[in-house]
Amino acid sequence: MAITKSSTQGIELYRDTVDTYLTEAQVEGLVSVSTPDNAKEQLDSTDLDSTSKEYISGLGDNGEISFSVNIDLNNATHQALIADNNSGTTRYWKIRIPEAGVATYTDITFAGYVGGFSADNSIDAVQNWSGTIVVDGAATFAHAEAA
Repeated sequence: MAITKSSTQGIELYRDTVDTYLTEAQVEGLVSVSTPDNAKEQLDSTDLDSTSKEYISGLGDNGEISFSVNIDLNNATHQALIADNNSGTTRYWKIRIPEAGVATYTDITFAGYVGGFSADNSIDAVQNWSGTIVVDGAATFAHAEAA
């Protein structure tokens, strides 16, 4: 069975403005964004009766996501990202990924704080800032119909 491939065009990042998932602002000018990886700790459960090393899965660690934006220092959400970086406030975030060929999407929601947000500028280029969001706890993946 062939899989349907899709473009990254249309992926969106949202920052919650009041810590409830109900009031969110899109991070405009998004150039790239990664997703939480939920890497599991590897716990050694080998004992003296084992004939080979044995392991069980430990707790997941969603790590951090990285993102970059074409910055507009007059944009309220971009100003809020700078403030978040300075304050370390944990808030809710959402990455919305459109699904190929259908009017549905996948939302990845999580709590996290901006772990860094800084300029990455060079000659003859669009002003770009890159950042990280440290994921605090679990990330939820949910399939939904387009609004």
